[in-house]
Amino acid sequence: MFVARVGGKPVAINVFRFFPGGLFESASNASLDEFLHLKPNELLQWRGIQWACEQGLRRHSLGGAHQFLRRFGGTVVPVQRYRLDRTWLRRHEMRESFIKLGRETVEKMPPALGRTVRRVLGK
Repeated sequence: MFVARVGGKPVAINVFRFFPGGLFESASNASLDEFLHLKPNELLQWRGIQWACEQGLRRHSLGGAHQFLRRFGGTVVPVQRYRLDRTWLRRHEMRESFIKLGRETVEKMPPALGRTVRRVLGK
């Protein structure tokens, strides 16, 4: 667990789990909104990576593939899953497809417009 502090006050936390000699994974994080401009999550992620390298851990999983995590680089490895959607009109699959299309569309927009769309949608 790594904690970022400003003036002694905790402003962000990042929890990692690992297997000695194996995989190092980002498990969870939390931060105070008023300190996000200081980029505490990014700093804690990099400090965690430094620590993992010192411990001999060479494989790192960020536990997802959203925009924040993709900025760290590396290879996105898809997770294979099987789900039988028996809802009427395959409601779960349709919802996931719609969300994926929306995300891809926002990512293709100019950054300022993308931020406005996310703010309007509350994302």
